[in-house]
Amino acid sequence: MRWTLAELIGYLRTWSATARFVAERGFDPVVEVERSLSRDWGDIRRSRLVRWPLYIRAGRLPGA
Repeated sequence: MRWTLAELIGYLRTWSATARFVAERGFDPVVEVERSLSRDWGDIRRSRLVRWPLYIRAGRLPGA
């Protein structure tokens, strides 16, 4: 995907794990990720190629 920094950060905030972390610890861990990435991103309006591995476990249920 080609995303701006804001789009990537917005995506990270959609994760249920992020919401659980905030609820349990009282702060948003994505703030530090955004701070770190913004130092190297350059123009934050610029879109960049973002890649992540995708793993799929597929199989057939017995009798299906």
